[in-house]
Amino acid sequence: MARTKHLQAKNVDEGKILKLLGELPVGRSMSRWDLAEHFCTCCHPEKVLLAKLRKMVKQRKIEGCACGCRGDFYLRGLPAL
Repeated sequence: MARTKHLQAKNVDEGKILKLLGELPVGRSMSRWDLAEHFCTCCHPEKVLLAKLRKMVKQRKIEGCACGCRGDFYLRGLPAL
């Protein structure tokens, strides 16, 4: 029987998240569901992506709420309306 690969937040491409948020107009944000649309759900389940977002908020790389609600993530230092 083949072993399944454990999917972890460290495997999510942080650069891709920063690029997506950096392309937003000033004052705009992305929900966690909007971000999830840009990642393969079989490789990056929503809970794994949310764990990565939570870590990035804790490291102060992005702003937003990673409690499991909508989130509204944006780059740190740029105001969201």
